[in-house]
Formats: sequence, C-alpha cells, structure tokens
Amino acid sequence: MNIQLSQYNPLDFLQDDNEIAAYLNDAYLDEDPRMFLIALGHIAKAKNVSYVAEQFGLN
Repeated sequence: MNIQLSQYNPLDFLQDDNEIAAYLNDAYLDEDPRMFLIALGHIAKAKNVSYVAEQFGLN
C-alpha cells in the first residue's frame, strides 16, 4: 500500500478574520505553548508580517 502525503497549511481552510482569530485562540489554549507561536507564524506568512504587526499593535 502506497500512501502519498502532502503538506498541510491550516490557512488554506480559514476564510476570514473571525476564523483566523478562532484558530489563534485555539492555539493559545493548547497545552503546548509552542502551538501559539506556530499558529502565529502561519498567519504572519499568509497575511504578510506587517499586517499582523498592525493588528496586534506592534508597529
């Protein structure tokens, strides 16, 4: 049996800012604190880092 896998990008399935916020919130509530940083990295790459900085008041 030969199974082919592809990379999974959760942002391919998030349609709007409310879904992205829910994704970040779920990552924040995860037992592993690294999950929040991983999720934030996904969003930063997908949305443009300057947009994320502006939304979090980091600019």
